[in-house]
Amino acid sequence: MNPLLKQFVEETREFLEDAASGLLALEKNPDDSDAMGRVFRAMHSTKGGSGLFDFDPMTDLVHEAENLLDEVRHGDRAMSAVLADQLLDVLDQVTRWIDAIERDEVLPADAPQRSQALVTALRQAADGEDAAAGGTSASPDASDDSPVPEDAADALAPEWLEVVPDQQRRELAQRLLLERAPVTAFEFTPDSGVFFSGGDPLLLVRDLEGLAWLDIAPRQPWTDVDNLDPYDCRLRFRGLVAAEPGVVADAFAFEDENTFQCLRVPQDALVFPAGESGDVALLEEFLASAPEDFARGDLEALRRSAEAMGRMLSIDTREGSALAWLQLVLDAGRGDLATLLLRELGADVDDASTVAAAPPKPATVDAGSAKSASASGGQQGVGVDPRAVQAIMQEQLAMLGATDPDAADAAGRVAAAGRVIRRGLEALGRSTEGLDGALAEAGRGELGRLRGLIETEGGGEPMPTMDAGAPGAGDGGERVAKSFRVDAESIDLLGDLVGELVVAKNSFPFLAERAEHQYGVRDLARELKDRFNVISRIAQDMQSAVMQVQMLPMQQIFQRFPRLVRDLSRRLDKDVELVLEGEQTEADKTVIEVLGEPLTHMVRNSIDHGIELPDQREAAGKPRQGTVRLAARQEGENVIIEVEDDGGGLDPEAIRRKAVSRELIGEDEARRLSEQDSLQLIFAPGFSTRDAVSDLSGRGVGMDVVRSTVHRYGGTVSVASEHGTGTRLRLSMPLTMAVSYVMGVEVAGQLFGVPMENIVETVRLPQSAVRKVKQEEAVVLRDQVVPLRRLDRLLMLEAEASERRTRVDANYDEPQVSVLVVRHNDGPLGLVVDDFQEGLDVIVKPMEGVLASIRAYSGTALLGDGRVLLVLNLRELL
Repeated sequence: MNPLLKQFVEETREFLEDAASGLLALEKNPDDSDAMGRVFRAMHSTKGGSGLFDFDPMTDLVHEAENLLDEVRHGDRAMSAVLADQLLDVLDQVTRWIDAIERDEVLPADAPQRSQALVTALRQAADGEDAAAGGTSASPDASDDSPVPEDAADALAPEWLEVVPDQQRRELAQRLLLERAPVTAFEFTPDSGVFFSGGDPLLLVRDLEGLAWLDIAPRQPWTDVDNLDPYDCRLRFRGLVAAEPGVVADAFAFEDENTFQCLRVPQDALVFPAGESGDVALLEEFLASAPEDFARGDLEALRRSAEAMGRMLSIDTREGSALAWLQLVLDAGRGDLATLLLRELGADVDDASTVAAAPPKPATVDAGSAKSASASGGQQGVGVDPRAVQAIMQEQLAMLGATDPDAADAAGRVAAAGRVIRRGLEALGRSTEGLDGALAEAGRGELGRLRGLIETEGGGEPMPTMDAGAPGAGDGGERVAKSFRVDAESIDLLGDLVGELVVAKNSFPFLAERAEHQYGVRDLARELKDRFNVISRIAQDMQSAVMQVQMLPMQQIFQRFPRLVRDLSRRLDKDVELVLEGEQTEADKTVIEVLGEPLTHMVRNSIDHGIELPDQREAAGKPRQGTVRLAARQEGENVIIEVEDDGGGLDPEAIRRKAVSRELIGEDEARRLSEQDSLQLIFAPGFSTRDAVSDLSGRGVGMDVVRSTVHRYGGTVSVASEHGTGTRLRLSMPLTMAVSYVMGVEVAGQLFGVPMENIVETVRLPQSAVRKVKQEEAVVLRDQVVPLRRLDRLLMLEAEASERRTRVDANYDEPQVSVLVVRHNDGPLGLVVDDFQEGLDVIVKPMEGVLASIRAYSGTALLGDGRVLLVLNLRELL
């Protein structure tokens, strides 16, 4: 699979999990802004990734869901259970598509039809809610044509407008001047690692509604092709959008504010001609009549002359461009701009210096400031950034410094700058006393007093200025990553290699023994043993380090259950609350993966079998809402998971009757069972308390699967219940399954391994200590009868091959029996073996192929001398 596609699959799975958990939280509390942020970010990132790979059905579907969420986010639509159902259906479908992409690297053939069906369902759900609300929408009137205030603090112009093509500038200027509608400029410099965080800058920018012009360029010179990293984003996006700054800022709401700036474009910022000068001789007649028409105020005559002259000149020349602009500003009634354009044309003809000042080049405003200004109209807000406000006032000061005091528009520029500076001072909580006088002096070209008001704080201290070279102020500061994503397979491979190293060190004792006894080199044997101790310590440290990397929080598996509980409770008409505890408890990744199926069965049983219907609970004096508690904690080398409910509990008598009816046990045996033993019958294959089979229960395989899976991986499961009060199921699993410590035992000339966690003790007893109790062998250890089982018979080894069943030792008067005492469900049990061997660190590999069906063995391991060790699964064997 393409590495980038693989990254997309992995990250999208995480986004979908975040979105699902966020939707469930929103359904309970629609005002949860954190949950809304999680859902919106997840949807947005999923849409961006799918667009990168041209998975159009997925992009379209997620985009529609994102639009609905955006309406909820802005208060135009209420979050409801119906809407949550539809959005969860979208997540389910995207999950199925991700599975298909992981398998086939393409979407299924029916993806467009499924996408369209879900899009239609989303729209119908939204329309149905609107109709239920009376057919009205809470969205504001989009036709509001109120004039755009020009004295807002974000009414600035970026310095790069000159690169915008002349025709596109005129189209946007027509929107500004004639339609009185806003235009926003933005600059977006995404982080270099944006592709690895689920972002797609191009799709994000391309999806901007009202995007009129876009420029994409490298923010640094390109390196040579050999050193070019296609996944290292070094692009800068600049664009113009026919929308309010706040709307554009919302589209980039989840981007770092250091990477994005947007601002409102002033009405006159786009008005300047472009191109090279052409044949100016044709302009002489026009320039002779234009000043007279303008002086008389006959703007219509001036417009007709400009239109006639424009048809004679190429629009690509500077003169043709100026004439086209002149027609536009005259249509807008902007005589001040017409004056500038006429002077531009006159200067070209007379070969004189330009009298019109260039558009100002103030600093940009970050996304947070733009959103604050848009939302509050420039009044002081909670999120005022003093540095951003100071930068705005400094640029207004620079603009005034570039203004000719004798220019026709000088007074207007001073007044506009004064309004911006006044609002800036108020936003910073500083006095505006003396500002009017300072502005009057500024109109005469004297900026000293005004500069003093701007550059000093309330107490007279200089105001800090933005350091363009500081990290984070621009794109020059690279942030050092403190964490990075590593493929799980790489971690598994590293764990396997460290495990192999742990096993390989076991060969040193064998080599030392050969060196001493076979070759008689005792010094070499001693040195090998010393080296073994050093390598063993290093290997154990490496093993511990890798185990820490492989540890994951239980949250990885717990997060699937809120959705399961929600869906099951609604389906069964029950009111159930899920309580999660110990989500940060850590366990090995393999353990986490193994627990998924057993916990799902247990939680499902708690809701289906345990929790009663609300009316039944109320009649029993319980709250109508039932509770299922899912908790995890660490105890020693094990992780404990409990699933507890406050439902009706288990009835031991009913369990015994059902077991007899299903012929799992006989009536006599049922009468002898204690209440606790009766509860254990729920784990028997084929046992179910339901008479009818449904897709949820009744087949008698759920709890059997739980026990089998847990036992297969070295865990235990137990149940405790009180009839009428509730039930608690308890799982105990080892924290890690990487390297196992086993004891070697010899049976019938073969070596087998027994996990140390199963062993109580090892003893050697005289043959006479073995007694017969009800035709079964047993021994008495510390006043306790311990039944014996012959391991060679359990393994069905040839009886005659066992030549060391009893051990003859000169220190004893009679042969000795080697007994391995292990833990068993009914108490300690002794396994008779031929001999004991030392403990070993081994990597247990599961049995494969036809051997996988042999449950007596949990796996195989390779010993240091090259032999293969079969590790016993005592729970299955006994």
